[in-house]
Amino acid sequence: MKRLSAFLVAAALVLMVMPTVCAAQYYGYYYYPYYYAPPPPPPPQPRAQPGTLYYHLTPDPLLYWKWGVNNRISDFQQLNRSPLNPESDLEYMMRTF
Repeated sequence: MKRLSAFLVAAALVLMVMPTVCAAQYYGYYYYPYYYAPPPPPPPQPRAQPGTLYYHLTPDPLLYWKWGVNNRISDFQQLNRSPLNPESDLEYMMRTF
């Protein structure tokens, strides 16, 4: 009888302690008294819109880059041009202008 009562007491203690030890994520963190609601996210900050009208003394760096790309493409096309289709004076002027 002593063995049975000792076993029942031990089982009762295990069953009482198990929720706080084994399932701490359910009973110790997410629920009362240890639950803290996450803080609300910060409100979105308005981004500065780029100006639609802006003044440059020189062209944009992006425009210089586009011009360079266009010049390299046109030079490559000129290199690949057939001798039977020579470049006219007007095409040369427009390409190098």
